[in-house]
Amino acid sequence: MNTETEELTSEELVVNFCGDLLAAAANEYFPIDLLQRQPGTWHSVSAIIAGRKVSHSLAPPSSLGDIFVAWMNAPIEIDAGWVIVVFQLYSDAGLHGFTVPYDRDRLVIEGKLL
Repeated sequence: MNTETEELTSEELVVNFCGDLLAAAANEYFPIDLLQRQPGTWHSVSAIIAGRKVSHSLAPPSSLGDIFVAWMNAPIEIDAGWVIVVFQLYSDAGLHGFTVPYDRDRLVIEGKLL
């Protein structure tokens, strides 16, 4: 892991940015918007956040390319209520991708998602 004095790699910038889209309270519109879309379909992150303030100090440089996101239900029954969010970045530097578990039921219980 990089210290604060080291520069973050492109992949670290993307992971930090996307993690904040799911975790930061100020960005809660992002998972709400995403989870209202059909599961298993890809969407541009920039299209979802267009015109909205993003709470993140390390937004990835636009030179990295666009980030795409999809979600699907967790693959095992024990994780009912949880979903898997998949982020993909296609850029000149290659393909970066990662998955994040997300508690969809929390948004349902709080009345923020049907």
